[in-house]
Amino acid sequence: MAKLQTPRSKITGLGASGHGTDHFLVQRVTAICLLVLVPFVLFQFLAAFTSGYDAVYIWVGSWLGSISLLALSTAMFWHLRLGLQIAIEDYFGGSFRMFLLLLNFLGCLVLWLVSVLSVLSIFFEG
Repeated sequence: MAKLQTPRSKITGLGASGHGTDHFLVQRVTAICLLVLVPFVLFQFLAAFTSGYDAVYIWVGSWLGSISLLALSTAMFWHLRLGLQIAIEDYFGGSFRMFLLLLNFLGCLVLWLVSVLSVLSIFFEG
């Protein structure tokens, strides 16, 4: 007897990772966020950069600058981790794959923490 399922119920929870389309959707959402955030932050940074170092420091210390930089770094490193994870899973196997996946996660986490702590130290200092 055939089961009556919607197309969404057929794909939810399937796949080798057991997460269905979550990985795909998160990578697309972070890509869209980056399409918006990169020009926005770049335009603001260049506008402040033309006035010198102090203007950039003031911009990073402002609410708009710090929130936009935090959002950019979060989306960027999350997208990086997901993209590298796909490449590692496609081309490596065994215990070396697990080592690279762990290195990918920890590397992106450390870089994200450094960027977040840098922005927050400027924000709370000035």
